[in-house]
Amino acid sequence: MSKPLRLKKILALIAAGFFLATTALAQDPTYLAEYKLYAAAVQNGDDAAAETHARNAWQAAEQELGDHQTTGVLAFNYGRLVIFRDAKEALPALQRAQTLQAAGVSQLPATHLNMLVAFAEFETNGQQKKETLNLRLALKAFDATSAPNAYSAIIWGRLARADLAAKKYNDAITSAENSENAFNAAAPYAYQRKAEAILIQGVARVTPRGRTIESIQWAHHAFVRARQLFPPQSNLDDFDPVLAQVLAWDRAAGAALRSAGKKNYTKHGSNGYHPLNDDDWNLFAANKRGNEFCNIEWVSRARPNYPYRASLRGYIGAVLIGFNLGDDTSAHDARILAEVPTNEFGAVSLEAVKEWRLEQPALAIPVCRNNFLYSYTFVLSD
Repeated sequence: MSKPLRLKKILALIAAGFFLATTALAQDPTYLAEYKLYAAAVQNGDDAAAETHARNAWQAAEQELGDHQTTGVLAFNYGRLVIFRDAKEALPALQRAQTLQAAGVSQLPATHLNMLVAFAEFETNGQQKKETLNLRLALKAFDATSAPNAYSAIIWGRLARADLAAKKYNDAITSAENSENAFNAAAPYAYQRKAEAILIQGVARVTPRGRTIESIQWAHHAFVRARQLFPPQSNLDDFDPVLAQVLAWDRAAGAALRSAGKKNYTKHGSNGYHPLNDDDWNLFAANKRGNEFCNIEWVSRARPNYPYRASLRGYIGAVLIGFNLGDDTSAHDARILAEVPTNEFGAVSLEAVKEWRLEQPALAIPVCRNNFLYSYTFVLSD
């Protein structure tokens, strides 16, 4: 099976598709020569060169053609190419294409163009209330007239993140569901972005103070769905940050259930709530170890203190920590992979891991020394 194209290359190829096929001329005008260089850079995966030549093609068309359909297409092309790297840079190009479209000079896909302009304004102007509303309306208009594509999938995901940050939990769920559905239809290989959309759905259900057993249960199943999208991890240094967030949030959901006095997870929901087991992380490609085989027996695993400010505010949370083992009985290279929902618990968790002690050093082979995960949960009524 051939390896799928990177999402960025797919976006660039979609952009290129809006320009007419080129033909060989005795001497190409500058805009056409630059466009051909842009298309070649896309095929070669040279992102920097593609951006340079796309901008040059648009600017040359402004000089050589002025208000012309090709100018609109090349402005649209450049804006689409850079929008997720630098929305402020993309905005003038997209607005120029929109102006030519409104004047009847260009014939571009209107709802797609309007969606991109709304997104560029949303990002450039700080995700203000007006821009957020305009973007939501533009996305809905696009969805009503067009099939999902990678652009709409990403933009719905960005809006979901903004909704979540603004504590608009119902909007966050809807935006994230739309993002997930668009990725399923247009870019199913983009598992990290799809997992992030599923993660947001779960977080938006477990975060509000009025959460119920049912909403926590729903969130848990969302986190399980997200986790299943990831391939085995190679090592702690390259551990996927989205996966780390998924795992930590699943533990935090369990903490939320326990804080409500519901300690027996398996009684809630048809499939029960089965939190991740600290000593059974089968997440690494090379990890098929047994504690007895590796001589791993902890004689001390210190518990962190509940941070005073977090306890006063009633915070619950979870921290996912990675570490290795060495020739002594201590944990080495401990690092925080994720802490949720706030940065309140990571420091005390790391301090606790530093005090852990094995009965004897683990067997001196890589599978017994590397890539260990552990999570702490913080629960007020545990």
